Amino acid sequence: MSYIILNKIGFKKNTAVSIMAILVLFAFNYPVAAMVVRGITEPFIDATLSATVQGRIASININDGMYVTKGSVILSLASEQEVLEVNRRKLISESRAELNVAVSRVELLQAEKKATQELYNKTQSVSKEDLHKKILECKTAEEELESIRTNKIKEDLEYKIAAVQLNERNIVAPFNGTVVKHFLQIGENCNPQQPLIRLVDAYKCRFTAFIADGLTHRLKVGAKVYLNIGDSRYWIRKIGSVEHISPVVDPASGLREVRVLFGNEDGRVNPGVPGSMILE
Repeated sequence: MSYIILNKIGFKKNTAVSIMAILVLFAFNYPVAAMVVRGITEPFIDATLSATVQGRIASININDGMYVTKGSVILSLASEQEVLEVNRRKLISESRAELNVAVSRVELLQAEKKATQELYNKTQSVSKEDLHKKILECKTAEEELESIRTNKIKEDLEYKIAAVQLNERNIVAPFNGTVVKHFLQIGENCNPQQPLIRLVDAYKCRFTAFIADGLTHRLKVGAKVYLNIGDSRYWIRKIGSVEHISPVVDPASGLREVRVLFGNEDGRVNPGVPGSMILE
Protein backbone atom coordinates (compact mmCIF):
# COMPACT_ATOMS: atom_id res chain seq x y z
CA MET A 1 0.00 0.00 0.00
CA SER A 2 1.38 3.42 -0.97
CA TYR A 3 0.36 6.84 0.39
CA ILE A 4 1.04 10.10 -1.42
CA ILE A 5 1.92 13.21 0.56
CA LEU A 6 1.03 16.42 -1.32
CA ASN A 7 2.23 19.95 -0.64
CA LYS A 8 2.53 23.33 -2.35
CA ILE A 9 5.45 22.42 -4.59
CA GLY A 10 3.97 19.19 -5.92
CA PHE A 11 4.17 15.46 -5.21
CA LYS A 12 6.77 14.11 -2.84
CA LYS A 13 7.41 10.55 -1.68
CA ASN A 14 8.70 10.47 1.84
CA THR A 15 9.12 7.07 3.43
CA ALA A 16 9.10 8.24 7.05
CA VAL A 17 6.09 10.49 6.56
CA SER A 18 4.30 7.78 4.59
CA ILE A 19 4.75 5.33 7.44
CA MET A 20 3.43 7.95 9.86
CA ALA A 21 0.45 8.57 7.57
CA ILE A 22 -0.30 4.85 7.42
CA LEU A 23 -0.24 4.63 11.20
CA VAL A 24 -2.59 7.62 11.44
CA LEU A 25 -5.00 6.07 8.96
CA PHE A 26 -5.10 2.80 10.85
CA ALA A 27 -5.30 4.56 14.23
CA PHE A 28 -8.42 6.47 13.17
CA ASN A 29 -9.82 3.55 11.17
CA TYR A 30 -9.87 5.36 7.81
CA PRO A 31 -10.61 3.39 4.62
CA VAL A 32 -7.60 1.70 3.01
CA ALA A 33 -8.08 3.78 -0.16
CA ALA A 34 -7.63 7.03 1.75
CA MET A 35 -4.88 9.49 0.92
CA VAL A 36 -3.14 11.98 3.19
CA VAL A 37 -2.83 15.52 1.84
CA ARG A 38 -0.58 17.91 3.65
CA GLY A 39 -1.30 21.59 4.14
CA ILE A 40 -1.10 24.56 6.48
CA THR A 41 -3.54 26.22 8.88
CA GLU A 42 -4.39 29.89 9.25
CA PRO A 43 -6.91 32.00 11.17
CA PHE A 44 -10.39 32.41 9.72
CA ILE A 45 -9.71 36.17 9.53
CA ASP A 46 -6.27 37.78 9.75
CA ALA A 47 -6.47 41.57 9.41
CA THR A 48 -4.00 44.41 9.73
CA LEU A 49 -5.82 47.53 10.91
CA SER A 50 -4.73 51.08 10.12
CA ALA A 51 -6.03 54.63 10.40
CA THR A 52 -7.28 56.69 7.48
CA VAL A 53 -5.85 59.88 9.00
CA GLN A 54 -2.55 61.07 10.39
CA GLY A 55 -2.16 61.49 14.13
CA ARG A 56 -0.48 60.72 17.43
CA ILE A 57 -1.45 57.61 19.38
CA ALA A 58 -3.16 58.81 22.57
CA SER A 59 -4.36 55.55 24.12
CA ILE A 60 -4.19 51.77 23.70
CA ASN A 61 -7.24 50.13 25.24
CA ILE A 62 -6.63 46.48 24.32
CA ASN A 63 -3.19 44.93 24.84
CA ASP A 64 -1.52 42.17 22.85
CA GLY A 65 -3.10 38.77 23.40
CA MET A 66 -6.42 40.15 24.65
CA TYR A 67 -9.78 39.20 23.19
CA VAL A 68 -11.90 42.02 21.76
CA THR A 69 -15.51 42.13 20.61
CA LYS A 70 -16.72 43.73 17.38
CA GLY A 71 -17.15 47.49 17.72
CA SER A 72 -14.76 47.90 20.66
CA VAL A 73 -12.20 50.71 20.45
CA ILE A 74 -8.73 49.16 20.41
CA LEU A 75 -6.67 52.31 19.91
CA SER A 76 -7.33 56.06 19.78
CA LEU A 77 -5.48 58.95 18.18
CA ALA A 78 -5.25 62.36 19.81
CA SER A 79 -8.50 64.19 19.02
CA GLU A 80 -8.74 67.37 21.14
CA GLN A 81 -9.19 69.64 18.12
CA GLU A 82 -11.73 67.31 16.51
CA VAL A 83 -13.79 67.17 19.73
CA LEU A 84 -13.94 70.97 19.83
CA GLU A 85 -14.99 71.10 16.19
CA VAL A 86 -17.78 68.58 16.82
CA ASN A 87 -19.05 70.64 19.76
CA ARG A 88 -18.98 73.82 17.69
CA ARG A 89 -20.84 72.22 14.80
CA LYS A 90 -23.36 70.74 17.21
CA LEU A 91 -24.19 74.15 18.68
CA ILE A 92 -24.65 75.64 15.22
CA SER A 93 -26.75 72.69 14.07
CA GLU A 94 -29.04 72.74 17.09
CA SER A 95 -29.60 76.51 17.00
CA ARG A 96 -33.07 77.28 15.61
CA ALA A 97 -33.32 80.99 16.50
CA GLU A 98 -32.84 82.35 12.98
CA LEU A 99 -35.15 79.73 11.52
CA ASN A 100 -37.90 80.43 14.05
CA VAL A 101 -37.72 84.18 13.38
CA ALA A 102 -37.95 83.60 9.64
CA VAL A 103 -40.96 81.27 10.04
CA SER A 104 -42.76 83.82 12.22
CA ARG A 105 -42.05 86.61 9.73
CA VAL A 106 -43.42 84.58 6.83
CA GLU A 107 -46.57 83.70 8.76
CA LEU A 108 -47.11 87.37 9.62
CA LEU A 109 -46.55 88.58 6.06
CA GLN A 110 -48.80 85.87 4.63
CA ALA A 111 -51.58 87.00 6.97
CA GLU A 112 -51.02 90.64 5.97
CA LYS A 113 -50.99 89.71 2.28
CA LYS A 114 -54.26 87.84 2.65
CA ALA A 115 -55.91 90.75 4.47
CA THR A 116 -54.63 93.23 1.88
CA GLN A 117 -55.91 91.02 -0.93
CA GLU A 118 -59.37 90.83 0.66
CA LEU A 119 -59.52 94.60 1.16
CA TYR A 120 -58.49 95.21 -2.43
CA ASN A 121 -61.07 92.75 -3.78
CA LYS A 122 -63.97 93.90 -1.60
CA THR A 123 -63.53 97.62 -0.98
CA GLN A 124 -60.46 98.64 -2.95
CA SER A 125 -59.47 100.65 0.12
CA VAL A 126 -55.86 99.80 -0.69
CA SER A 127 -54.14 100.54 -3.95
CA LYS A 128 -53.00 97.93 -6.42
CA GLU A 129 -49.46 99.16 -5.87
CA ASP A 130 -49.71 98.46 -2.11
CA LEU A 131 -51.06 94.98 -2.85
CA HIS A 132 -48.19 94.19 -5.22
CA LYS A 133 -45.73 95.52 -2.67
CA LYS A 134 -47.17 93.25 0.04
CA ILE A 135 -47.09 90.24 -2.32
CA LEU A 136 -43.44 90.94 -3.19
CA GLU A 137 -42.53 91.39 0.47
CA CYS A 138 -44.14 88.07 1.35
CA LYS A 139 -42.43 86.27 -1.54
CA THR A 140 -39.05 87.66 -0.50
CA ALA A 141 -39.58 86.45 3.07
CA GLU A 142 -40.58 82.98 1.83
CA GLU A 143 -37.42 82.74 -0.28
CA GLU A 144 -35.31 83.84 2.70
CA LEU A 145 -36.98 81.15 4.82
CA GLU A 146 -36.20 78.51 2.21
CA SER A 147 -32.57 79.67 2.12
CA ILE A 148 -32.33 79.43 5.92
CA ARG A 149 -33.81 75.92 5.84
CA THR A 150 -31.23 74.90 3.23
CA ASN A 151 -28.46 76.32 5.41
CA LYS A 152 -29.79 74.36 8.39
CA ILE A 153 -29.59 71.16 6.36
CA LYS A 154 -26.03 72.09 5.42
CA GLU A 155 -25.17 72.78 9.08
CA ASP A 156 -26.64 69.42 10.12
CA LEU A 157 -24.53 67.66 7.50
CA GLU A 158 -21.39 69.53 8.58
CA TYR A 159 -22.04 68.41 12.15
CA LYS A 160 -22.36 64.78 11.00
CA ILE A 161 -19.17 65.10 8.93
CA ALA A 162 -17.29 66.44 11.96
CA ALA A 163 -18.59 63.51 14.03
CA VAL A 164 -17.41 61.03 11.38
CA GLN A 165 -13.97 62.67 11.27
CA LEU A 166 -13.77 62.34 15.05
CA ASN A 167 -14.72 58.65 14.90
CA GLU A 168 -12.02 58.06 12.29
CA ARG A 169 -9.48 58.69 15.04
CA ASN A 170 -10.61 55.53 16.82
CA ILE A 171 -9.45 52.13 15.59
CA VAL A 172 -12.46 49.87 16.12
CA ALA A 173 -12.49 46.06 15.96
CA PRO A 174 -14.34 45.06 12.76
CA PHE A 175 -14.96 41.55 14.15
CA ASN A 176 -14.57 39.48 17.31
CA GLY A 177 -10.97 38.39 17.67
CA THR A 178 -7.64 38.48 19.46
CA VAL A 179 -5.11 41.28 19.21
CA VAL A 180 -1.85 39.73 18.04
CA LYS A 181 0.38 42.78 17.87
CA HIS A 182 0.52 46.58 18.17
CA PHE A 183 3.00 48.04 15.70
CA LEU A 184 3.25 51.45 17.43
CA GLN A 185 3.07 52.62 21.04
CA ILE A 186 1.48 55.56 22.87
CA GLY A 187 3.02 58.87 21.84
CA GLU A 188 4.19 57.70 18.43
CA ASN A 189 2.85 59.27 15.24
CA CYS A 190 1.20 57.31 12.47
CA ASN A 191 0.49 58.04 8.83
CA PRO A 192 -2.64 57.08 6.90
CA GLN A 193 -2.74 53.38 5.96
CA GLN A 194 0.25 52.61 8.21
CA PRO A 195 -0.17 49.22 9.97
CA LEU A 196 -1.21 49.72 13.59
CA ILE A 197 -2.78 46.49 14.84
CA ARG A 198 -2.91 42.86 13.77
CA LEU A 199 -6.23 41.25 14.72
CA VAL A 200 -7.16 37.61 14.10
CA ASP A 201 -10.25 35.47 14.51
CA ALA A 202 -8.91 32.03 15.40
CA TYR A 203 -12.16 30.65 16.82
CA LYS A 204 -12.51 29.19 13.36
CA CYS A 205 -9.51 28.22 11.26
CA ARG A 206 -8.82 27.44 7.65
CA PHE A 207 -6.77 24.51 6.35
CA THR A 208 -5.25 25.11 2.92
CA ALA A 209 -3.73 22.41 0.73
CA PHE A 210 -2.70 22.06 -2.91
CA ILE A 211 -3.97 18.86 -4.49
CA ALA A 212 -3.39 17.14 -7.82
CA ASP A 213 -6.23 17.91 -10.18
CA GLY A 214 -6.99 14.22 -10.60
CA LEU A 215 -7.77 13.83 -6.90
CA THR A 216 -10.17 16.74 -6.46
CA HIS A 217 -13.08 14.63 -7.73
CA ARG A 218 -13.14 13.18 -4.21
CA LEU A 219 -14.14 16.56 -2.81
CA LYS A 220 -17.01 18.98 -3.20
CA VAL A 221 -17.83 22.29 -1.53
CA GLY A 222 -19.66 21.72 1.75
CA ALA A 223 -18.42 18.15 2.16
CA LYS A 224 -17.13 17.01 5.56
CA VAL A 225 -13.49 15.91 5.74
CA TYR A 226 -11.18 14.65 8.48
CA LEU A 227 -8.17 16.75 9.46
CA ASN A 228 -5.17 15.97 11.62
CA ILE A 229 -3.56 19.19 12.80
CA GLY A 230 -0.01 19.21 14.13
CA ASP A 231 3.24 17.36 13.52
CA SER A 232 4.29 13.73 13.91
CA ARG A 233 4.65 14.11 17.69
CA TYR A 234 1.22 15.56 18.47
CA TRP A 235 -1.94 15.48 16.40
CA ILE A 236 -5.30 17.14 17.00
CA ARG A 237 -8.18 15.56 15.14
CA LYS A 238 -10.73 17.94 13.58
CA ILE A 239 -13.70 17.61 11.26
CA GLY A 240 -13.90 20.39 8.70
CA SER A 241 -16.10 21.52 5.83
CA VAL A 242 -14.74 22.18 2.34
CA GLU A 243 -15.04 25.93 1.77
CA HIS A 244 -13.45 26.37 -1.64
CA ILE A 245 -12.01 24.33 -4.49
CA SER A 246 -10.10 26.45 -6.98
CA PRO A 247 -11.71 26.42 -10.43
CA VAL A 248 -8.28 26.65 -12.06
CA VAL A 249 -5.19 24.45 -12.02
CA ASP A 250 -1.74 25.93 -11.51
CA PRO A 251 0.00 25.22 -14.84
CA ALA A 252 3.44 24.95 -13.24
CA SER A 253 2.56 22.31 -10.64
CA GLY A 254 -0.71 20.81 -11.84
CA LEU A 255 -2.25 21.45 -8.42
CA ARG A 256 -5.55 23.00 -7.30
CA GLU A 257 -6.04 24.97 -4.10
CA VAL A 258 -8.50 23.52 -1.59
CA ARG A 259 -9.60 25.34 1.58
CA VAL A 260 -11.35 23.70 4.53
CA LEU A 261 -12.96 25.47 7.50
CA PHE A 262 -12.94 23.88 10.95
CA GLY A 263 -13.93 25.00 14.42
CA ASN A 264 -11.35 26.00 17.01
CA GLU A 265 -13.50 27.21 19.90
CA ASP A 266 -11.35 25.29 22.38
CA GLY A 267 -8.24 27.11 21.15
CA ARG A 268 -6.23 23.90 20.87
CA VAL A 269 -5.02 24.70 17.36
CA ASN A 270 -2.51 27.51 16.98
CA PRO A 271 -2.98 28.79 13.43
CA GLY A 272 0.14 28.45 11.34
CA VAL A 273 0.92 24.85 12.28
CA PRO A 274 0.91 22.21 9.54
CA GLY A 275 -1.67 19.49 9.19
CA SER A 276 -3.10 16.90 6.88
CA MET A 277 -6.44 16.11 5.28
CA ILE A 278 -7.72 12.60 4.69
CA LEU A 279 -9.06 11.99 1.19
CA GLU A 280 -11.31 8.95 1.20
